[in-house]
Amino acid sequence: MDRENKDMDRAEFSSFVFERIRKSGKVYVDKTMYIRRLFDLDSNVIVSTAPRRMGKSLFTFTLESLFLGRRELFKGLYIDSTGYDYEFHPVIHIDFAILGTFTAEGIDAFISRELRRTARLSGIEIELAEPRAMIVDLVDELSFKYGSAPVILIDEYDRPLNSCDETERLAEIQQALRRFYSTFKGLSARLHLVYITGILKFSGLGIFSGLNNLVDISMDDRFSGMFGYTEDELRENFGEGIAEYAEKEGLSEEGVYEALREMYDGYLLSPNGVRVYNPVSIGMFMYYLELENYWIRTGNMTIVINYARRHRITLDKLSPMTITRQDLELFSIFDFLSDEEMPVSRLLALLLMTGYLTIDSADKDAIRLRIPNHEVMETLFASWGDTYLPERFADSYTMSYSMQIRRALSEGDVEGAVESINHVLSVVSYDHLCCDELLYGGLIITMLGASLDEVPRSEEHTSRGRMDLFARAGRNIYIIETKLDGSADAALRQIEERGYADKYRDKARRKGLSVHLLGLSLDSKEHRITGWVEKVE
Repeated sequence: MDRENKDMDRAEFSSFVFERIRKSGKVYVDKTMYIRRLFDLDSNVIVSTAPRRMGKSLFTFTLESLFLGRRELFKGLYIDSTGYDYEFHPVIHIDFAILGTFTAEGIDAFISRELRRTARLSGIEIELAEPRAMIVDLVDELSFKYGSAPVILIDEYDRPLNSCDETERLAEIQQALRRFYSTFKGLSARLHLVYITGILKFSGLGIFSGLNNLVDISMDDRFSGMFGYTEDELRENFGEGIAEYAEKEGLSEEGVYEALREMYDGYLLSPNGVRVYNPVSIGMFMYYLELENYWIRTGNMTIVINYARRHRITLDKLSPMTITRQDLELFSIFDFLSDEEMPVSRLLALLLMTGYLTIDSADKDAIRLRIPNHEVMETLFASWGDTYLPERFADSYTMSYSMQIRRALSEGDVEGAVESINHVLSVVSYDHLCCDELLYGGLIITMLGASLDEVPRSEEHTSRGRMDLFARAGRNIYIIETKLDGSADAALRQIEERGYADKYRDKARRKGLSVHLLGLSLDSKEHRITGWVEKVE
C-alpha cells in the first residue's frame, strides 16, 4: 500500500502551524474546548507549562488563528459550535524556539526583531529600539489601528534559560527576560490576552515576579487533556491507521492499542487529570507505521546529564521517586549549574517538568512519580548510562549495547547479555565506581532499564529481604543478585534461601513466563562480571 499517496488519518508531526495542518487535510485533534475554558478564567495573563513534544506550539498557533478571525479554519471544530464571534485581535507572537544566540544581548536583539516584524506586517513603523519601549509602543499602535485589544503569545519562554550552561550568562539572560516581561503588568489592562507557554515551571525562574495577575494552569485538572492525546482521541481520530498497522503486523486492533499504550501513553499532567499519549510520537508512528522510540531522536538532557556526571548521581539514587509541591515551587535552574549538590527531589522535579517522569498519584503531602512509558524509559536509562562514562564515550554509548542486552535477555541468553554489560564496564573509570557495589548495581540497572520491557527495580523488597535487581525481558523474568568480589554461587544461594522469587512465581505461571534466578560475581580489580550462575524455573 502506497502511504505517500493514501488519503488517510495521518497526523502531522513535522509542522505545528494550525493553519497549515487544517489546509493540508491532515488530522487535527480538536483541542478548542480548552480555548473556551481559558476565556472563563479570572485573569487575562496565563502560563501553561508541559513537557516537550506535547503540542504546546500547535495550541499557541491555534490561538493565533482564532484571534486573527480565521473562522474558515475552525469549521467543524468544537469552538465553532459555541457561538464564538471570531472578533479580530491583532497578535504579537514571539517564539523563542527560533532564538539562535543565548546571551542577554542576543535576546534583546531577537525580541526587537520580532516586534519590528509584527509592526511591519501591520504597516506600522516603530522608531524605538529598546524591547520594553518597543512593545508598549506596538501595543498602542495596534490598538489604535484595529480598534481592538492586542493578544501577546509567547512560545517556549524558558528556552533561553534551559539552553544555557554558564551561571554568569544565565543570570544576565534572566535579567534581560525579567526586564521584558515586567512591562506586561502595566500593559495587561490594554491587552485582550497574554498566553505564555514553555517547559519549566515559571516560579523557579525568577522572571515573572512582577506579574501579580498571572494564572498558572499547568497542573489544573480542568486543562489536563489540553496537550497530548487521550485514549478516546486516539481511537476517534486514528482508527484507519491503527487498522492498517494491525493488518501489516498480523495483530488484532486491540493488540495494537495495547502496544501503543505501553510505548507512548502514560502522561498524567495534573494529579486528577486524564492520561495522555505523546502526540508527536503517535504522529510519527502513524506516518511510518513502525513501533519505535521516537522520543530519543529529539531528546535533550544535557543540563541533567552534566549535573549528574558532575555530582556522580547514578540512577538508583533517584528512588523513591517522590517530591512535594514545595519542590516544584523551589526549583531553580541555577541549581543545576552549581558545584553544590542539591536535594535529589529537585532533580526529580526537573525530570517531571521535562517529561522523563510523570505523576503517578498525589495527595496534600506528596507527589509520587513514575516513568510514563517504554520509549521514555528506554531514553532515560540510556542517556543516564552515559553519566558513568568518560565524556569521550558520551552520546548514547550505553544505548548501543543496551539493544544487544535486550535481544540477549529476551532470548534467555545470559552469556550474551553479560558480554555486552562487560563492554560498558570496561570503559567506566575506576574512580567513578570506587569498589562500591551499589554503584556497580546502579550502572547495571541503567543498562537493563534501556533494554527491557518494564522498568527494572533495584533493592526490591520481599518478605525476607531485598534482592539487588528485578527485570523482565520478553517472556523472561530475571531475579538478580550481585556480589562484589564474591562468588556467583553465593549470590544464587542468597536468592534461593531468602525466597526472592516467591512473589513472582504465580504471575509467571499465569502468563507463561520463565523465571531466571541469576547470580553475578563482580570483580572490582578487573572491572567486569567474572562469573555468573543461572537457574531457570
